[in-house]
Amino acid sequence: MKTDLHTQHNMEADNLLAKYFGGNATEQEQAQLDNWIAASPENEQEFLRLTKLYELVGSDLDSKQNFDAAVAKTNFENYMQQSTEASKHISINVFTTKQKWYFAAATIALFITISNFVFRANSDREVILTSTTKSVETKLADESKITLSANSTITYKANYAAENKELALLGEARFDVGSKGNGKLRITAGETFIEDIGTVFQVTAYPGADYIQVKVTEGLVKFYTAANEGVTIRAHETALYDKQTKKFRHLANSTVQNGVESIVLNLDGVTIKQAIDIISNAYNVNLQFDGNGSSEKQITVSFTNENLDTVVRIMSQTLGLQVTKQGNRTVLKELN
Repeated sequence: MKTDLHTQHNMEADNLLAKYFGGNATEQEQAQLDNWIAASPENEQEFLRLTKLYELVGSDLDSKQNFDAAVAKTNFENYMQQSTEASKHISINVFTTKQKWYFAAATIALFITISNFVFRANSDREVILTSTTKSVETKLADESKITLSANSTITYKANYAAENKELALLGEARFDVGSKGNGKLRITAGETFIEDIGTVFQVTAYPGADYIQVKVTEGLVKFYTAANEGVTIRAHETALYDKQTKKFRHLANSTVQNGVESIVLNLDGVTIKQAIDIISNAYNVNLQFDGNGSSEKQITVSFTNENLDTVVRIMSQTLGLQVTKQGNRTVLKELN
């Protein structure tokens, strides 16, 4: 009967230790464990041995873990000093076969907990891709293809596409969005968000610029901020967000009525380089500008339901540009 009683005590102690090191002990179970440790020097030594093991194994864990071995040791030493003579006569052996099994189970649970911490830490690790003087191409876990323009950076978590598809952009990048993984692609660009709905698009968001621009080649995106619901951008459309006025506007807007496509270009205040790029996207053509330093000059021009030839002719006449054909490209070249 005495052996059974000892076995029962041993199993209870093992259960308490397993719960404690697994972080699942209740306040009542914590008090029971305190009393067990205070019951004998052997118990205290065994607990300190396990505590040391826990410290060694868990030394690389996140600093946010709740376990504090130094505080625990102090608390248990206080219990030792306050223990009664009766409690000191309680004898509990800690190395029976069943106890070893429980300790093994507790150790496995501990390593699982450690693995979860390490996995979480790795998942939260940021991946930063930066381009300098040349563009850089990469493919993400969801098979999205990204072409990062010069002097640009994208940042995303190592577990991208496992739970969500979120990344941050500084500069300019073209996104050909993949379909694998979980969630929809959402890009943070300054104070704006660009949310993909299955598409190919380009975002221009340089920190020093007064605007953030999104140009959609295929599909559909939502372009907005936390305070403004923004605009929806469709294929061959371009929209701009003014950082000063906090307003969105379409630079190229395409609508279809009775089977006829109508294109509206609002190029007021954009640069020549932007205008050529917007027109090229709106009409789905390869239109390029060849200038000597004037590409950043701003223009003021609008077109409503004009064909491409008319738009190119008016642009060339207004800006003093020469139009030439080079294969499938149309080049607007600045006259010397």
